[in-house]
Amino acid sequence: GHRNLPETFFYILRDMTNSAVDYIDFVNVFPDDNIEKIKNLIEKKIKKLNQGKGVLILTDMFGGTPSNL
Repeated sequence: GHRNLPETFFYILRDMTNSAVDYIDFVNVFPDDNIEKIKNLIEKKIKKLNQGKGVLILTDMFGGTPSNL
């Protein structure tokens, strides 16, 4: 998602549920970020989180840079 929005949602979810969020991660995307580095980071996080049933990816704006990555 754009800027710190994903990180903010992550911490709100953690605080509201009082539970471990080991199976959830986020990627903040800023305007000056290197696109290839962000793509690689997303791939690494998907591999880490996938436990054989796939990974659900949420994005803040369909068609925006984070969604397109």
